[in-house]
Amino acid sequence: MNQEPGMKMTELDYLTAAPHLQMIKAALPYIHIPEQRFFSLMVKINELERTMRLFDEKETGEVGICSLKEDEPATPIDMLNAMKPYGTEEEQDFIDLVINFMQGSRLYQSYRETAPEEEEPHRAEHRRFPMEQLMNILPPEQQSRLETAQMLVQTFQQFS
Repeated sequence: MNQEPGMKMTELDYLTAAPHLQMIKAALPYIHIPEQRFFSLMVKINELERTMRLFDEKETGEVGICSLKEDEPATPIDMLNAMKPYGTEEEQDFIDLVINFMQGSRLYQSYRETAPEEEEPHRAEHRRFPMEQLMNILPPEQQSRLETAQMLVQTFQQFS
């Protein structure tokens, strides 16, 4: 039986899972394979029905429990931090890379907005973020990750 050691349940999992469904899931390894398929499918259909019922309740449904409060600002970094515990170690490392890149980008943007403008054009040229220079010193694997992170940041910025 394969079990992920750090596997966690999300709020949606808690809302859609029921104790009797968990009992059936726990019994699956002890049932013959044809019955396993049937009971597995039955459990997933039941979870899907429970999920659909969540959206039928009120305007926002009970899934609103999973939502952020309206007065809490939500950022892409907050979303990545919420996703991170559910990833593999490699995915968590990549999320850290993206978060660090985004925070560095914000810090640099904040610096550019508050730094006084210099009159000499060649000095202003040196103030620009040397992304190409950074890419040239990174190994190919990290270059690829940084390019992916850049695409993610651009995508997140479009949605925020």
